[in-house]
Amino acid sequence: MKKNPSILTTTLCMLLLFMLSGGIQAQTIELKKMALDNRGDTLQLHFGFAPQEFDEFQELLGDGVPLKLTCKASLLRMVSFWPDKMVSQEEISFALKADTLSQEYILTDLGAKRSVENKELESLLRTNLGELSVNLGDWKSLVQGREYVLELEISLTRDDYPAWLKIALFFWSGQVLKNKTYKMKFTY
Repeated sequence: MKKNPSILTTTLCMLLLFMLSGGIQAQTIELKKMALDNRGDTLQLHFGFAPQEFDEFQELLGDGVPLKLTCKASLLRMVSFWPDKMVSQEEISFALKADTLSQEYILTDLGAKRSVENKELESLLRTNLGELSVNLGDWKSLVQGREYVLELEISLTRDDYPAWLKIALFFWSGQVLKNKTYKMKFTY
């Protein structure tokens, strides 16, 4: 019985892609805190991160793989028997890469277009991602006596391959870490 070499080759390539797409899925980004408050009549979400296992991040960055951290905060009003109603949503993103020439790591706030550099990855991440805040709109948009859900979705992805490749290889998400979603329910 003669086997078709193209099917075997395709199967091996797909298996290799699945293994490579796993990246460092075992890693975690630990949420340090998550608090909602009223400052100047605006609703603000305060949170911070404590990334773990820096060796694997350093290995990826050392190989020239740029990373993108995205934090999407959503405030939803709970509605009985219907999907929750979106009150507000805001997203912040950061790009992380290594400059091999200067031996420094560069973290860029993509919204503020501000970059910081440091030779120590752990220090860079702890200092700049330890205290973050997101403006979720006007405090007056909340209705007293109603229940709300605050969701914070965090994703860390590779930022080095084009959109057409994501479409062609739909099973390859480019995630470095599995998306994490944190929820907090409260009554105003």
